[in-house]
Amino acid sequence: MRNIALIIGFLCAATLTAQDTYLMWKDIETQRFGKEVLFKIDNKFLNGPHKLAENSGAYTEVAFKNGKMIDLKKDFDMSGNLKHEVMYNQDGKPEGKVVAYYPDGTIYEDFKYKDGLKEGEWKSFDEKGELRKTEIYKNDLKEGKWVAHFRDARLGTELIETSFYKNDKRTGTWSQKTEDGRML
Repeated sequence: MRNIALIIGFLCAATLTAQDTYLMWKDIETQRFGKEVLFKIDNKFLNGPHKLAENSGAYTEVAFKNGKMIDLKKDFDMSGNLKHEVMYNQDGKPEGKVVAYYPDGTIYEDFKYKDGLKEGEWKSFDEKGELRKTEIYKNDLKEGKWVAHFRDARLGTELIETSFYKNDKRTGTWSQKTEDGRML
């Protein structure tokens, strides 16, 4: 019987320490060192899970360790719709796949980080889920073929722009053509 009471007490204590802390973003202090950002309140580093709200009702669910964001960070709009999710490693750097959403849940952007640096293919989509832009990064630098689809109001047509990069520098032949293949 004593063991059961001890287990229940331990579970209650664990539940209490795992609860979110509710704060307003405007009350959070930030310290920046290049790309590194530390978050504080009352001059103390944030630790543990938090819900951070904007005045609009939009909010973020995120955990901190010694002032650095860690694990999965989720941003929600004022209606509670998921807008953005990104994983942070234990060093507080974005790591892995990042997805941003339109209010209806359709994917807006899909990209990756590796140890805090942009890496691989970054894709942007319109509200219908159609691919609008593809970019490639290697160690946070523009790399390879980039393609963007956009509407030119002046011409009243869809344009496709193709560009190339090597180590963040423009290279190759860049082009812009209409949706029917006419070169501009």
